[in-house]
Amino acid sequence: MNRMLLAVGFAVVASFARDAHASVSLAVDTDRLLARAEVVMRATSTDTYSAWEGTRIVTYTKLHVDEVVAGNVKDSDVWVRTLGGQVEHLGQWVDGEPVFGVGQSSLVFLSKDEGGAYVSVARAQGQIPLEFEAKRKSWLTRANPHVGLLLPRPELVSPAAPPAAQLRAQATGGSVTALPTQKVSASSLRAAGDELAGKTMDELRRDLSLRWSKAHRP
Repeated sequence: MNRMLLAVGFAVVASFARDAHASVSLAVDTDRLLARAEVVMRATSTDTYSAWEGTRIVTYTKLHVDEVVAGNVKDSDVWVRTLGGQVEHLGQWVDGEPVFGVGQSSLVFLSKDEGGAYVSVARAQGQIPLEFEAKRKSWLTRANPHVGLLLPRPELVSPAAPPAAQLRAQATGGSVTALPTQKVSASSLRAAGDELAGKTMDELRRDLSLRWSKAHRP
């Protein structure tokens, strides 16, 4: 009985620990991903290894370049660095990081970090999982379950400054009045994963290429 209670108690503690360290990030829309990326490509994970770097574990995943959608990459394979992983019997989980399973295909938005290694732009938000759909004979984008909790960007939800009279009315009435938000384009109100999920590569290829050219226009 005591062992059972101990096991249940451990499970509860583990659950709380996972929730307490859940990733919370600002949502990034597709145009921001494109602006910050050096290359956008469809790629398949072929190999992976984890190693200690200082006090943290990092994972390097080898991606085979199946198709370059925008930008340039010289090699047919690239290595992408992510935080977390497992070395021998010790593992570190970093919520909000992309997860590349061997054999998995993804649409990835990549840039290089200060050390020159490729990383996913906006962490897991820059990895859009792909699944081949036989009926459409095309790769279909899926939602990434590893992005964690996304918060809307402040500039998209910050209300316009209300007049002083409206503020006084709110203070005395004890109620909150809905305030107008800044005008932004419809696409920028959506996180990239929401905008891109459920589409085929055929649908996305030309659109992403055009938007890339606009974002990187000199």
